[in-house]
Amino acid sequence: MKSLNKTQLIGNVGQVSEMNEPAGKKVINFSLATNFQMKDEKGTNKTVTDWHRLTAWGKTAELIAEHVKKGSYLFVEGYLKNNPYQDEKGNKFQNTTVVVENFILLS
Repeated sequence: MKSLNKTQLIGNVGQVSEMNEPAGKKVINFSLATNFQMKDEKGTNKTVTDWHRLTAWGKTAELIAEHVKKGSYLFVEGYLKNNPYQDEKGNKFQNTTVVVENFILLS
């Protein structure tokens, strides 16, 4: 049985980290805000913002470091990666990151 793990987002870039090279492979992390409209319990339109964690590797990381800045309007395409971790008290958590394979600078 086949499966699919594909994500597409359009939004504004938040923080962009410095590019790193752990184990000789370039990587950059950044955040992206997406907005949607909904009505609250009183029927008033409200804008809701979701923040997404993104990671890019290799040549894609280089291009993002060179061209993408905080506030850039960006289309990204990639896949979801779940990252389990444990805090100092032994509690287990998981965060989800979008691994960027392609992007288009829209602004």
